[in-house]
Amino acid sequence: MKEALTSPYNKIVFRETFNSEQAVRNNGGVPTAVTISKGIGSFNGTTSEIVYPKNFNGTYSIRIRFKEPTSFSSAQYLCDFRQGTGVGYVYCSETTILSPGGTKYVNGVASTSSIAVKEIVVSGMTITSTEMTMGRRTAYFKNYFDGDLELFEIYEGTLTDSEVKNLYDNDWHKELISSNLLLDYDSTNGYITDRTGKNTLTPTDVSIKKTGSYYSADFNGTTSLIDTGSDFIGTKAVTICGWIYNTNSIGYQRILDNSKFRLGLHSTNTVQVTSDQVKFVYSLKTIPFNSWQFISLTRKVDGKTSFYLGDKSNSPVLNGSVDLDSGTPTVAASNVFIGSHPSGTTFFYGNIPMLKVYEGILSLEDISAIWSLTKGKIQ
Repeated sequence: MKEALTSPYNKIVFRETFNSEQAVRNNGGVPTAVTISKGIGSFNGTTSEIVYPKNFNGTYSIRIRFKEPTSFSSAQYLCDFRQGTGVGYVYCSETTILSPGGTKYVNGVASTSSIAVKEIVVSGMTITSTEMTMGRRTAYFKNYFDGDLELFEIYEGTLTDSEVKNLYDNDWHKELISSNLLLDYDSTNGYITDRTGKNTLTPTDVSIKKTGSYYSADFNGTTSLIDTGSDFIGTKAVTICGWIYNTNSIGYQRILDNSKFRLGLHSTNTVQVTSDQVKFVYSLKTIPFNSWQFISLTRKVDGKTSFYLGDKSNSPVLNGSVDLDSGTPTVAASNVFIGSHPSGTTFFYGNIPMLKVYEGILSLEDISAIWSLTKGKIQ
């Protein structure tokens, strides 16, 4: 599989796709005895290497993808940062992946087995170096790698389980099946629409604000609202994902509300959810002002709710406990409103550029894929 020239994930600090020898050299690499063509780097196991004069100092995650499932007949180094006083390496014995620290993943799941690997990730390893050697051990010119690579990436920080799985499944650019989308509200192209075509959105006093190269609906906190024209939430199991930019800490605020179900901000600036206006659950995280935040939650048919929160730089993770009791889902007497209570008494201050409501409970991997798919329009 020929890899894209760019990565969908903004934590990446190094990427080699082996598209050609010249592309490798343009990327800073100095190859020796490596056959490089059409997205594959072939290492001969005796003299092949690529040396990159790269500075690293901190915690990183390394992702290595092979052309075919690969096993190792001897100890072989995939990369080594120990030039001079450097720290960090990844190598494989006949049975085990080894590195000085970090969590190992094989084919998207936590594992240290080096048998029939298609992809290896070492997440959260300390690297200090001014030079990286790919394909052999730095010292003694030994333990050369024998095989074919199609991708080598280094990410800043520690990748989560869901990030590793999404990278392996190539889910970062995959749009989820839209048949279970109840609402796909979007304003990033300069106008307000429901991309499902299922709901007729009627905005009141909602302006469109330019945010970088894109746009966002801007809610004034006193009169702004969007009537979606129906109650598509009701008592269903739902997953809600979206972005907000809160600009005011005054009182309670609404993101989605049908007079029974409510997704909003509490006066303590935590995320608040109720399914019946009797029982309320809250995120542990306090939502900061003037900062893009990714808000996601799952609400089951029995009202059990889980929060998954992220931001521009960090993919969503579980915030607090799973299955918090938000009350018994109750049929509402009004449409779903964005940015306001249906009575027009409580509002939202700031930007809500997009919201997606799915029927059913999405996995964290799917939620993370939505985060990755949408964050490029959040500026």
